[in-house]
Amino acid sequence: MALCKDTGGKYDKAGVLKVRDHSKCPQTRIVLVGKTGVGKSAVGNTILDRQDFTSILSNASVTTQCQKVYGLVNDRHVAVVDTPGLFDTEKPNEEIQKEIVKCIQVSCPGPHAFLLVMQLNRFTDEERKCVEALQEIFGEESRKYMIILFTRGDDLQGQSIHDFVQRAHPALKEVINKCGGRYHVFNNRAMFNRAQVVALLDMIEKMMALNGGSFYTQEMYEEAEAKIREKEEEMKREIRAKQKCHREAMEKERMEKVRELEGKLRASVEAEIEKRVDAMREQYEKELRETRDKAAMAELNLTFGEKLKQKVIKAFKIARH
Repeated sequence: MALCKDTGGKYDKAGVLKVRDHSKCPQTRIVLVGKTGVGKSAVGNTILDRQDFTSILSNASVTTQCQKVYGLVNDRHVAVVDTPGLFDTEKPNEEIQKEIVKCIQVSCPGPHAFLLVMQLNRFTDEERKCVEALQEIFGEESRKYMIILFTRGDDLQGQSIHDFVQRAHPALKEVINKCGGRYHVFNNRAMFNRAQVVALLDMIEKMMALNGGSFYTQEMYEEAEAKIREKEEEMKREIRAKQKCHREAMEKERMEKVRELEGKLRASVEAEIEKRVDAMREQYEKELRETRDKAAMAELNLTFGEKLKQKVIKAFKIARH
């Protein structure tokens, strides 16, 4: 493939394209995404056939910023962008995601292919969350430009990648189907095996043809971001609505308890009043009975005294005669 006329380009001894302005060359722009520790940087090195990206065994992301490297691979100009890994042990995902989205500007005017890198092992819940996070970041439109790239191909041990996928977890099959059924495998320990790289580039070219030569754009990301904001606003509205319902339910429950307590208090007060009224009534009736008894006794005493007096007078009169 001839170089673009105004790049002033040439190749060095290692076959690396040296140009003043790579952006003026027709090139395939590839972005590597995935979880921390799956071998994204090693994939970039395998594609370029040289150690441009730092690749070491670590549970923390070695790549902290988006990095772009140009190269000539099988007579094709490529630009490979490595990104920080999600679910890093040292940084929050929100911070990492902000850096990952910069890959669109770094691969300006936009990537032709997202290589979603994952290892050939059990498809865990963390892998699933990673895929969901990436597809949420870039939106559903990104699936048209996405290929699942498995690493550690030597773990297949003679088994074909097709057979591995056929026996894979249904959740992994669903991810592959959402990416148009596109998947490939790399053995990063065999960088000399250029056939695996050529096969990947062929797959990318077929995908590009299927997409009419288009690439993932900043506008697509902004649309995805707008949908995320809309989703977040909807979630906030739902949360506010639930909080309002909860407050109303709590207020209703509180008022019911207040009414219940008021009812109990009212009943208690009424019972106490009735008890006191009964006690006062009993006391009044007792005092009334005592008063009546005293009056009756006084009347009885008066009657007895009068009769005695009459008898004395009568006896006195008889004695005089």
